[in-house]
Amino acid sequence: MLFAAYKDVLLFILAIYGAVLSTFNFAQARRKEQRNIEFRVSLTRPTFGPQYDQPFARLEAINVGQRVVSIRALYFALQSGEKLNTPKNDKFIHETDSRLPAELADGQIAHVLIAYSTIANALVKIGRVEELMLVPVCEDTSGNIHRGKPWTFNTRQWAEA
Repeated sequence: MLFAAYKDVLLFILAIYGAVLSTFNFAQARRKEQRNIEFRVSLTRPTFGPQYDQPFARLEAINVGQRVVSIRALYFALQSGEKLNTPKNDKFIHETDSRLPAELADGQIAHVLIAYSTIANALVKIGRVEELMLVPVCEDTSGNIHRGKPWTFNTRQWAEA
């Protein structure tokens, strides 16, 4: 009688362990199959040439998932969600932007360089001359929108006179 009770308790514990392990494996497999984009916004400055010392924002989208992601667009948006229209900047001749759309495998990076003055002038055009938060945004070819951490930008400091 005591053996039967131990056997039942042991089988119950084994069943619970199997259910927890199956749930964990399912969740991990789903995470691997999802599109997973991480963002970085950094400052870059050329150290030679005609644009010497002009600051550029380097907006990078990194595929940190195992699934291949096709990136359609990289841009900044206001926190309200409105896209910030920054004209294509061909001034930075020492490094070219990633050609979009771009297919990113695990660990690959797509990037866009935008001059601080270009960002500031686009903000001035829409009447935003204060310090504000810009959100890096990435659109993939399946229509998903991935947002990064907000980035503080001071319009007055960088707007052209």
